[in-house]
Amino acid sequence: MVGRYLRINVLAIAAGCAALMSASAFAAYAEDSAHAMHHHDMHAMSTPQKGPTRGYAVNGKATISFTCCQYSPPNVTISAGDSVVWNGPFSSHPLRQADSNTTDGTVPGGFSNSSGTTFTKKFDTPGTYYFLCTLHGTFGGSMRGSITVNMASGVPGPADLRDVQLRVAPNPTFVSASIAFALPHAMDAQLDVFDLHGGLVQRLQSGTLAAGEHRVTWDGKDARGEATGSGIYFVRLKSGSAALESKLIKLR
Repeated sequence: MVGRYLRINVLAIAAGCAALMSASAFAAYAEDSAHAMHHHDMHAMSTPQKGPTRGYAVNGKATISFTCCQYSPPNVTISAGDSVVWNGPFSSHPLRQADSNTTDGTVPGGFSNSSGTTFTKKFDTPGTYYFLCTLHGTFGGSMRGSITVNMASGVPGPADLRDVQLRVAPNPTFVSASIAFALPHAMDAQLDVFDLHGGLVQRLQSGTLAAGEHRVTWDGKDARGEATGSGIYFVRLKSGSAALESKLIKLR
């Protein structure tokens, strides 16, 4: 009888120990799971989500929104005189103008904001401007961006024809020819047609040209409206002291 009683107590104690071990194992598993979920949530919060990398101005404004920890879009392109609007919690994501896109230095006297939820900055001077969040953009952080400000359309800038190409077609031509070219920014320019001896045949364009693609037609005539003869002609685009020239052959 005593042996049977001891055997029952031993079994009860063993069952209790097993229950305690299961509860402890379950607690450890729950703790590990909670830690893993927390780590996943923190990783999701700190990892920038993919989105457009560049935005453009609409009606004179480009908008940049942000949360932790990214700008969307991080880069914008605007024209001189346009504005950029940042939307987000500035108290936890202070904005500062940076001196480059890779260093943590800020620009003395540059634009900045650390309060409210909206900040607007107008850019009148062409160039590239960089910005960052001082809490999440330094030391290799993800909150960095840039603003590219182009020359405003219709406002002439310095003569720069280094990357411009004159495209004349058809060439040779029997009647007329189309002259195409693209300007990097607005500039004062002249487009002329000269004969083989350097004489001006016809001035096709004179004045300010906007940035972008241009296409001008030469009708194959001189300034008096008379048809020109067969021969070699030269199309010349000139802006300030810079000039480009392309040969054109006319047949009859």
